[in-house]
Amino acid sequence: MQIDKTKRIIEALLFAAGKPITVLQLDDFFDQGEGEDRPNRDDIRQALKELQEEYDGKGVELRLSLIHI
Repeated sequence: MQIDKTKRIIEALLFAAGKPITVLQLDDFFDQGEGEDRPNRDDIRQALKELQEEYDGKGVELRLSLIHI
C-alpha cells in the first residue's frame, strides 16, 4: 500500500477513535484486508511519524508514545 494512502487511513482512524490507538490495533485493522497491499508495522510507524511531522505547528497534536506492556 502506498504510504500516502496508509497515512490517510490511519489519520481517519485516529480522529474517529477519539482515544489513543496502538500500532498493534492499527495493524489489526489493516489485517482485515487481503493481499500484498497491506502495510506492515514498520509502514504504520513510518506513516504515524510522517503524520506527526505534518501536524507539527498546525494546532493539532499527534503524539507518539512508546508503551511497555
